[in-house]
Formats: sequence, C-alpha cells, structure tokens
Amino acid sequence: MNKIINAVWAIMLTMAIVLTSCSDEDNESAADLSVAAFYPTIVMSGTEVEITGNGLSHTTDVLFPGGFSAQTVKVIDDNRIIATVPANIAETEDVLTIVTDGDIIKSRQTIRKAHTALRYFNPADVVKTYEDLQIEGNDFLLIKSVEIGEGEKAIKIDAFDFKRKSNTNITLTLPGKTPVGDNIAIKSYFENGDVQKLGSLSIEKGVQPGGKWVEKEIDLYNGGDVEMGGWSGYINTIYADAFAEAKIGDIIRVYIKDQTEGWQQGSFKHGSTWGGLTDELGVINLTSEDFERGYYEMTIDEVTLPLLQEAGLIISGCNYTATKVVLISI
Repeated sequence: MNKIINAVWAIMLTMAIVLTSCSDEDNESAADLSVAAFYPTIVMSGTEVEITGNGLSHTTDVLFPGGFSAQTVKVIDDNRIIATVPANIAETEDVLTIVTDGDIIKSRQTIRKAHTALRYFNPADVVKTYEDLQIEGNDFLLIKSVEIGEGEKAIKIDAFDFKRKSNTNITLTLPGKTPVGDNIAIKSYFENGDVQKLGSLSIEKGVQPGGKWVEKEIDLYNGGDVEMGGWSGYINTIYADAFAEAKIGDIIRVYIKDQTEGWQQGSFKHGSTWGGLTDELGVINLTSEDFERGYYEMTIDEVTLPLLQEAGLIISGCNYTATKVVLISI
C-alpha cells in the first residue's frame, strides 16, 4: 500500500513541477515582450509607425484604434518593428496592441488619426516674397512639403527648408521665384501621398534683403561625448535657468555622431517628468542625412518655451553619440 501511495505522490509532484515550469516560461515570455516607444503618434492611412521595445521579433499583428490590423508589419529585429497604418483606423485616440504567437501587450502611449486643418495664415491677406508666411492649424506633423501656386509656375518647399515646423505651425520664407497675384493656392503634400488644399493668399513682390541673420550659439551642454546606447544614456544637466532668455523661434540643436545598430532615435524630454516635450519631440527618427549634417534640432514654440523655462531639458535616445547641445538665438 505504501508503495502505491508513494507512486501517486511521485506522479503528482512531477505534474506540479511541469506545470510550474510551464507557468514560469509563460511569465518570462510575457515579461520579455514590451513596447518602449513608437513614432509618430499622429498618423494617416499608409503612415509607417516605428515601434521599439523587447521581444518584438515574433510579432504577428499590430492592432490600431478600433481593433484594425496594420496593412503590413515588418520585423527589423527583436527590438524594432515597422507597422503600416490601415485605411480604416478609428477616429478615437487609443493605444497600440502588439500580438505575437503567444502574447498580447498594449502600449502605454496612445495614437490617433490626423485631422489636418488650416486655422489662419499670418499675414492673413497679403504676403510678400522674401518675407515669412506662418501657416497655423492642426496636425501638420506629417506634411512633407508645401506647394504655392499651380501649374508650371508653382513652387514646392520641402519640410527640410521650413523655417519652423511643429504640429500646429509651419513657418516658411517665400522665395523670390514665388508666383505673385491674387488667390494663389497653397497646398500641403503628406508623407503617404495625400494632397490637401489649405487655402489661398494674395502674394506680392517684395524687396530682397541685403544683409543676413546673425545667429548666436550658446552652449547648453559641452561636457564631453555621451553614448546613448539603447535609450540608456542621457544628458540631464540642462536646467530651467538656461532658458531664462530664450524666446519663441530659437533653436535647440543636438550635435551627433556614430550611427550604430542600423537605426537611431533622438529625444527632447521634459526636465522633470522625462516625457517628451510634445508627442512628436519625444521620439525623433534620425536619418543618414542628420548624421551627415552632424545634428538634429527643434524650434522652441509657444508650447515648449514655458515647459523649458519651468523644468529644463533632458536629451536622450538610442544608438548615437551626442557631443554637444546648444541654443541658437537669432
């Protein structure tokens, strides 16, 4: 009888060990799957969203607001995937859901559909060539160029040449070859190929300036190279008083070098919360052109200026080295 009882206990113990082992493996798998960040957080159909984290190489689907599956999911490696936004993304802001063979995890960040709209031009009625035009509106993040005029005389200004770009403002200087006349059409071109007419303006010939702007560069950080690693490095010694004299339109520039791991991201973070100063500034995809130029930058606006003056700035990111941070005052 004792032999039978001992045999039964042995079987039960073996089953308990197996079940415990399986449970531990499942928990470890779930713990390994995580989402660190993604960009952009304001999207349109066809936008590519780059997602970083851990355990992503087994991703089978990415669900956008409304539960709609990504058009495509491209696995780069265990720490990065690229998902293409579906055509029928819901209007309501929500999280991303990452689906793998055995796990499902939701992001902490939220994502929403862009609703690009013009609020006003400044100047409102007539603008002159060689002068600045401010375009105020909503969800300008995905605009890659602005076209002024129509037909053969139209000119297109790429985002790289904007004097300023935020999610609510695009400021550009009208070149001398800008078409002039009444009701000149202004259109926006988006990264996914969409085109939207923003409105129209009267444009007149202006006087080409004879001088040039003088930039004043002030060191915010110049204490040696900082390797960012996989979001493990940072510069957190840029305090609020550094921005006491800063103004809207000033530029914060991060000098960079050493592309590593095949992809790089930069970040401008709130000096206290460590969150992005804005959604688009929290995760910035860096390109080969940025490294050839030697820096990435942001323009201080009415949203970010009070945040900087209240809490200062943290620079972070992944897979690059920051060499210096400066404030450029014009």
